[in-house]
Parts: sequence; structure tokens; C-alpha cells
Amino acid sequence: MARTRARHAADAQPIAAAALSVLQPERLSGLRVVLHPSVYLVQSRFPVVTIWESSQTCAMIDRWGCEAALVARPFFEVEVRRLPPGGYAFLRALAEGQNVATAAAVAKDAASKFEVCSNLIVLRDANVVVAIQEAA
Repeated sequence: MARTRARHAADAQPIAAAALSVLQPERLSGLRVVLHPSVYLVQSRFPVVTIWESSQTCAMIDRWGCEAALVARPFFEVEVRRLPPGGYAFLRALAEGQNVATAAAVAKDAASKFEVCSNLIVLRDANVVVAIQEAA
């Protein structure tokens, strides 16, 4: 369902990865990140990304546990990415308009293994940021 919704979402131009360099630790409380309209988040008690990946390659599922996924179509193809610990809470808070520091605090409360850097790398690699704004 998330893949279909992402496929039919509005188009938007992601910002260049280099523009994310403004997301320095000392500035996180003053910045908001606007996510691409095709972004959908899925959190499951099942290994949804592992199941998706194995269905594409006919591979065996060798690990079974909770997973969260980022589903988006920043360019032409819908992509499914496994989120690191706390990634679902972090991206959901960003999608709800929280500044980056607040979103990180929410994610840290949700997952003790949350790391801001690894989640910012997901944002960069997924090309799902369409704007960075000063927080109100």
C-alpha cells in the first residue's frame, strides 16, 4: 500500500545532498526538514523490509524481528529502505513539523540505540528532503 501511495504522490525536487551539511549539531533546534510528498513510513513487528527484499531475490529470510521502513519515490522509482533504530520515530516527528533536535529527542525516547548521524545519513542517501527551513 505504501509503495502504491508513494508511486502516485506529487512530484517534488529533492535538495542536493550537500545542502544537508547545514544540519550541524549546534543548529538542529533551529531547523525543520520538509520531507518529499511521497514519503511513507511503515513500522511493523515483522521484518517487513527483509520480507520485501527476499521477495525480490527469492532469498531465504535469515533474521526475524521488528523493522521499520522508509518508502519513497524521490525520482522515478519507488524505494524501500530499512530504518535504523529510532528512525521511524525520528522521521515521523520530522514529518509532523518538529525541528530536528526535538525529532531526535523523540527518537531517543523511542529507541535507546538511536543515533542522529545514522538517521541523517538515511535522509541524505534516500534523497527525501525537499527543503530545510528555520524553525518557528
